[in-house]
Amino acid sequence: ITIEGAAAAIVDTFDAMTSKRPYRGVMETEKAVAEIKRCRGSQFDPQCVDAFLSCYSKGKITRLLKDYYADDEMSIACVFCSTYTKLPESTLTGDIIQCDVCQRRMRISGNKDRWLGELVPESELVKELFSILSG
Repeated sequence: ITIEGAAAAIVDTFDAMTSKRPYRGVMETEKAVAEIKRCRGSQFDPQCVDAFLSCYSKGKITRLLKDYYADDEMSIACVFCSTYTKLPESTLTGDIIQCDVCQRRMRISGNKDRWLGELVPESELVKELFSILSG
């Protein structure tokens, strides 16, 4: 197999795992990346996995996905950078999610008919962290 074919296998697998299919839901991006990492050296060429992970950690892949979820009913536009972020199927009002591109956090409200996001100030996150730690 060529290096191009090995790289294409990773990209194709990532796309398949993170795309909605008639027979299953969408896998969250972090889980798909973890699965590719897990299969490094067995299913995927280690050099290509390392290159993929490098691109992912630098935000290059998520920038490509910026408008990918725009038409998905389980997505929300980041209130800071407008990137559409896929919401987990288990999302509830009050959950906090993080934008894959700008890393800002949003508190989710609404329901599956219409999701809304509110930017969470960092000071509020610090208070929440201390509350959990002292819990």
